[in-house]
This record gives sequence, C-alpha cells and structure tokens, in this order.
Amino acid sequence: MKRIYMIGIVIVLILLAGAYLFSPISPLNKVNFNGETVKLSSGYTVQNSSGNSLTISNGTNELILTSTNLKSDLEAAVSGYEEKVADNYNVTRSKFEMKNNQDVIKTVAVSNNGTLSITKYWFVKDGKICEIQTNNAQNSTDDVVRDLINSMN
Repeated sequence: MKRIYMIGIVIVLILLAGAYLFSPISPLNKVNFNGETVKLSSGYTVQNSSGNSLTISNGTNELILTSTNLKSDLEAAVSGYEEKVADNYNVTRSKFEMKNNQDVIKTVAVSNNGTLSITKYWFVKDGKICEIQTNNAQNSTDDVVRDLINSMN
C-alpha cells in the first residue's frame, strides 16, 4: 500500500476517534459521583471532585453537587437551611418539576442587599439528601439540573 494511503487512513481514524470522544455517548461525558454515574450536559466539564462533592462548569455556569449525611427527610433539610441563612438571605422555595415525579425542591436565596443569589436543588438519592448549588443561576440552569438528576436514575 502506498504511503499516502496509509497517512490518509491514519488521519481518518484520528478524526473518527476525536468525533467519538466529543460525542454525547463518549465516556468523557460521564463522571462518578457518590457511587452514581452522572452524565454531564453538553459543554460541561469536571472542575473539582472530592469526597461527597463534585464541581462542574461550562465556563460561565458552575454547579456544585453535594451528598450530605442527612437521611431522607427532604423537608427537614430544606427547612434547616432556610433557618440557617434567614438572617442574611430572603429564601423562596418551590417544587421543581421532574418527568419521573421525583421530589425535588428548589430554593433561591437572595442576599438582603441583592448582590448574591444562591439557587439550590434538593433531592433524595439512595437514602441521602443531595443538593446541586449554583450562584447567580442562568436561564438554562433548570434544564441542566434536570438532566443531571435524571442521569442518576
């Protein structure tokens, strides 16, 4: 076989491998978090992973996934958080709609001076309270969080 054909075949194989690694089915788009495989949304990469915490980012929006030691009582966990930050933040709570009817509570804590907004999504996974937090959430954050939580099931 001529050398030019071999070089062409190698280039095509490299392009195919690159396309696979950056595709949605790539193993690079998945990460292990607290014993669960989490599929990352398009454009998100792992920034930090340690113990019960995972930080992912797409460059403009950073999400922190945390598994707590609290057991199963979602309402009590959220109420405890609201009480803890009540002096410095105005907290609103809402049900976060999921396709699989999983209980997820969304809290938005806005600082009293209005300069900081902390959005948290609370849910139970394998008997432990988990939360996903972001500061100054963007419009697409809800969709990304839905995808992350659904990927854990």
